[in-house]
Amino acid sequence: MTLLNLFTFQSGEFFVQDSSFDWATIIAAVLATITVIIGYSIQKRHEREAKNRENSKEAYLKFLNDFTAANVIVTLENEYLNSLSPSSSNEELNKHKIESLRRKLEARNHLLLYGSDNVIQAYLNFVKHLDEVLQKKVQDKQEEFFTNLLIEIRKEIYKESKLQKEDISKYFNEYNRQ
Repeated sequence: MTLLNLFTFQSGEFFVQDSSFDWATIIAAVLATITVIIGYSIQKRHEREAKNRENSKEAYLKFLNDFTAANVIVTLENEYLNSLSPSSSNEELNKHKIESLRRKLEARNHLLLYGSDNVIQAYLNFVKHLDEVLQKKVQDKQEEFFTNLLIEIRKEIYKESKLQKEDISKYFNEYNRQ
């Protein structure tokens, strides 16, 4: 009869204080298990978020470094390589352009994999603007779009940044600091 009562909970005797069944231990064990599972889940989520932040920082740094390298190649081409003899200039220039393109594509892939939607959208807006400028459809405002990209990167990495848009544009945007 006791076994039947254990499974059906029909007997009031099952809940009597004198019963040898210790509910407090069972409840404590269940609560401890739930607490450990929730704590583990929270810890893993925080670890994943930290890893994603680190991956994003690395991807953003690589992207910005390669963006800078592409600008350096243009400057190198305009100021140095054009002054060399045509054969050595072309060979050196092509080597730099190929390396720059390879690095730019890798950085863009990292940005796609690790960038937030807001950062990727800011990058897309920048690239779309460049396309429109090349097609001579709009006035060139690359510096504004690039500043917006820098701001989105900062927001992603530092949730509470006190830097002003004007300062980022004036002092950190390569279009304004060359």
